[in-house]
Amino acid sequence: MFKKLVKLVACLAAVVLLLAYCVGSAELQNEADQQAAGAQDGSLDEYRRDDGFRDDWIDDRFEWVEHPHPVVVPSNPWPRIEGIVRNISGEDYGFVQIRFSVFDSQGHQVGSVSTSINNLGNGSTWRFSAMSTLVTEIGHFEFSEITAN
Repeated sequence: MFKKLVKLVACLAAVVLLLAYCVGSAELQNEADQQAAGAQDGSLDEYRRDDGFRDDWIDDRFEWVEHPHPVVVPSNPWPRIEGIVRNISGEDYGFVQIRFSVFDSQGHQVGSVSTSINNLGNGSTWRFSAMSTLVTEIGHFEFSEITAN
């Protein structure tokens, strides 16, 4: 009888842990969705070009499919900047890098984050995630550059 009770308690504990994980994952996804929605509602106008190109153009080679936005995950001390770009250049690139300047809540630059990808073909999209272990807060950020060759 005691062994059955121990097994039952262990199974219940496993179910509780699984439920807690699922609820936590859903909450993190909801938070990420809300942050992404904020990025889509025009709150990132400062990161968009204002030189006659469409709002979704980065330059004549790339466009935003999903504008960059900060993502903070409570279990990770390093926030990141995520988004999606599309290669509209008419060329295939062997290497593409994107970089952002990062500022704290007081407006002081605290560093930069970048990420890269190999072999981004014409018409292809790239879901990027840029972070640095040196940046622990993103008050705001500015798109710096995208390079490709």
